[in-house]
Amino acid sequence: LSAEEGLPVFLVDAEVAQLASFGTSACIRGEVLVVRNGTHSRKVVAVPSQGPGLLAKTGGFLALEPGQESVLKFAN
Repeated sequence: LSAEEGLPVFLVDAEVAQLASFGTSACIRGEVLVVRNGTHSRKVVAVPSQGPGLLAKTGGFLALEPGQESVLKFAN
């Protein structure tokens, strides 16, 4: 899922719309949450209220560096 690994990056329409509107996107794909920052600055992205174990530590937000993509395990 990461362009950093030299693999292709696939986006669904909802992700493209979020990136165009807000510069960031969050998309649940099965058991993972994919969060992207498509801007040239650091962004704080709200993540869904149910999910990653990281959520309890971040308070529902994740800070992403410019161009960063994070794939988090999503546990309902």
